[in-house]
Amino acid sequence: MPGTYGSALGVALVMGLNALAASTPYPRLTVWFATLAIVPLSIVVTARALRFFREEDPQVIVVDEVAGQALTLLPLAGEPATGFSYWLAVFVGFVLFRALDAIKPYPIWKLGHLKGAWGVVADDLAAGIVAAALLLAFLRFL
Repeated sequence: MPGTYGSALGVALVMGLNALAASTPYPRLTVWFATLAIVPLSIVVTARALRFFREEDPQVIVVDEVAGQALTLLPLAGEPATGFSYWLAVFVGFVLFRALDAIKPYPIWKLGHLKGAWGVVADDLAAGIVAAALLLAFLRFL
């Protein structure tokens, strides 16, 4: 269940980034750069947090889900949060990421076997990238 909360935080983060970026000259680019900055930050935070745990991937560390969910919603970067289709896309992105994060199909599960922070974060990043591609395909038909 902590992963679902982390994903919800990722959605909130992207919504906040979109709102802040709306006043910039290039909102889509601003959200992309801010989201991509979250990736190395999540690896650093996870590496520091792992020092306090004996488990390889403690459930209480959810910054990996935040980063993965943020990557998932990149196709919505810079879009105003209005209309049914936008909120449907956010919901679909959330569900896609959670499903891929839980099921971990190949090769996503393989990345979880990496050591340290990379192992904790890499599978979520991969799930986020795959979910973003699927969300982009969904948006083409919406």
